[in-house]
Amino acid sequence: MRRPLRSSIHELMRRICHLRDDVSCVHADWDYAVLLDEALRKNRQWYGLVREIAQTARPCERVTDTRDAAQSLLGDLERVLRPRAVSL
Repeated sequence: MRRPLRSSIHELMRRICHLRDDVSCVHADWDYAVLLDEALRKNRQWYGLVREIAQTARPCERVTDTRDAAQSLLGDLERVLRPRAVSL
């Protein structure tokens, strides 16, 4: 059974924040994690931030799981947001 979307986002952030010590690999991802956290706190649109994480996560071993999680989450977001866009 899939976790709720917000829970998935927090899991993604947890993974990114856990990797922050390897600055050479995750500097950009850490910046995005901070922005994502801010967006969640302000209840703003975070689709673009997750998309950036999925596209820019560096392909080093320590980031592979984070990138995969971001890409999976991006698919979830697209499925959730697509019906809303059609109904507008």
